Amino acid sequence: MRQVFGWVVVAFLVVHGTIAGAQGMDPVVEKRLKALEARVLELEKRLEEKAAAPVAATPAVAPVAPVAPAVPGTPAPPAAVAPVAAPAAVAPVAPAMPSAAAWDELRIGMGKSQVTRVLGKAGKRRVGTMSEVWYYPDLDGGSVEFDRDGRVAGWTTPE
Repeated sequence: MRQVFGWVVVAFLVVHGTIAGAQGMDPVVEKRLKALEARVLELEKRLEEKAAAPVAATPAVAPVAPVAPAVPGTPAPPAAVAPVAAPAAVAPVAPAMPSAAAWDELRIGMGKSQVTRVLGKAGKRRVGTMSEVWYYPDLDGGSVEFDRDGRVAGWTTPE
């Protein structure tokens, strides 16, 4: 599904670029178009690699020591296999809500690494074509919107 979407985007951009190219495309727009095409190809490659990655093997079961025969002279019963307990699921740690003072430190134009230093790791992220939004700690909290260059365009503090 994602690959189809990616190809539709690339096809649209190619057609759009061809039409605009006939009319003389702005060099800045052409540069961004090429960057978008490269990004789509990179993302498709990553999806293919992820799909081709081997699935982690399930843990083996440990054998249980054989039991001595109940009656002397009779063969011992076959060794039983005891199931190995599955590893305990580790619950993801939800990021803490940044303090009001941390939100006051935000500035338009800050980079993503600066925002991470000020607010910490975002609980949820949504990436769009022209922007990216980070949510603290989740969709019900505050959010920071980045422009297509990865700079803070605005934010909403939690209520």
